[in-house]
Formats: sequence, C-alpha cells, structure tokens
Amino acid sequence: MQGGGDISFDIDGAGVPSIAVASPLPAISTSVMIDGTTQDDGFVGLTGGGETLLTLVGGTSRVTGLVIDQTTDAVTVTGGSDHVIEGNRFGTDNWSFRSCLWSD
Repeated sequence: MQGGGDISFDIDGAGVPSIAVASPLPAISTSVMIDGTTQDDGFVGLTGGGETLLTLVGGTSRVTGLVIDQTTDAVTVTGGSDHVIEGNRFGTDNWSFRSCLWSD
C-alpha cells in the first residue's frame, strides 16, 4: 500500500461487521492508521486471508479495533518502526489471541 493515511469504517448493519478476505492484503510500506473503532460497535471483523492477513513492511503504523480470524498469522511486522498494534482480537472467536509476529 502506498501513500499512507487513515482507514476508517462506517459499515451499515447491527453488530460487528465481518469482511471476508480471499487473500492476504497488500503489504503496507508507509505509515497508516487502520482504525476499526470508528465502526459503531468499535470493531470490524476480517475473516480469512490465507497464511498472513496483514503485513507491515515500513513506516510507522497503528492497527486497532480489528477482529481477525481464520488465518494463521493475523499481523506480521517485518520492517518500519514504532508500530502500535492494540485493542484487536486475534483468533477463532472475538476474545482469543492467536498471533502477531515481529521480526527484525
């Protein structure tokens, strides 16, 4: 993903909306804020995406308010610095932790 910026959500419907993801999202190489807390219930679900759903390869990003399941690794960090990944739910349901990988 080039350009950076903010990603916010305003999806119609009740409850936590779920977005089915068929393949991993493009790697993020610049600073970006992905903010699921902008949704009415404070979370946005992302389901699927293959082995790793989201990869941060550069910049300084913040990822919050996501429920990520049905993927081996929810978020992988391979580059950039000072990323903040907080207030998310990783795993097979809305409460369990699955994985967030950091590498040098």
